[in-house]
Amino acid sequence: WCENVLLQFYYLHQVAISGIAVPQTYSLVTAPHPDNVEAYGTSPRRAMVSEATHSALSTSRVQSPQVEHQQQLAVTSLLRQAFQDIDSEQPVDEVLALIAPHFVRKHLGSDQRLWQAGSAPLGMYLVESGTLRVHVDNGTGGIEATESILPGTTLGELALVTKKHYHTTVIADGDVDLWELPKRAFDDLCATEPAQMLVFVRLALAYSAQGMSAITAYAFFAQ
Repeated sequence: WCENVLLQFYYLHQVAISGIAVPQTYSLVTAPHPDNVEAYGTSPRRAMVSEATHSALSTSRVQSPQVEHQQQLAVTSLLRQAFQDIDSEQPVDEVLALIAPHFVRKHLGSDQRLWQAGSAPLGMYLVESGTLRVHVDNGTGGIEATESILPGTTLGELALVTKKHYHTTVIADGDVDLWELPKRAFDDLCATEPAQMLVFVRLALAYSAQGMSAITAYAFFAQ
């Protein structure tokens, strides 16, 4: 019984400093809340170790302003590259500066799916490196690749704006690094900054239409 209590104390102490929720009862003894693990006893050394661990964990979760600025520049550069051939009556720099901080980095391993046909839209994506392949249903229960998505391009903007489920499946062709604008961040920005987000939506839709026109033209001349 004593060994079980000591093991339980060790487990509770570990989760207490990491902030993970734990069950309140076990089969042998009743466990106090992690905030009260001191009931099992402590020592000055253990308190110092716990304090140092809390400090290290908190520090590791916070990005420096310099890193955040570099990430914002990377996203802004990719957006400018994607939208460079689109004419806009309004300046876009202010809009891109508004939206860039809300993108988060995402990595896909080889053959990992970004989204599945029939699923709800999760966000808009910027490809930083690597290649994605767009697959469609081939009518026999399988899927076949119809398009490659290269670095410097965006995808997912049409489904995000229209709120329509995906009709394609997108799979990583090797390692891929992306920037994702989550749907929740997009919706929040539309609610708080409607005028600037309208400019962004127009850019995104014009980009999507431009891509469709290029694909259609290619298919026509390839016949």
